[in-house]
Amino acid sequence: MCYYIDNNLFSGDVLFYRSVGRTDIQNSSREDQIQSVKRLYKLFPDSTKIYPGHGRLTDIGSEKKENKKIRKMSTCSTAKIAKSAEK
Repeated sequence: MCYYIDNNLFSGDVLFYRSVGRTDIQNSSREDQIQSVKRLYKLFPDSTKIYPGHGRLTDIGSEKKENKKIRKMSTCSTAKIAKSAEK
């Protein structure tokens, strides 16, 4: 769950500076995490300041460009989906 107030996004454990929340915890999902972060990228302007639950502040624009974790997770999930479709 995230909160947005006056161009400030309080992202809790969803999105961190150059990282994302854990997906190895019970009832968590890599695909859901990817979709959540991508939704944040689409919903809010690049200038939106992100106040994560842990660590340093960031913003949507720089996370879109620099967050390798979400790109890596997206690539892995896409490959996994493609492989499943081949069966």
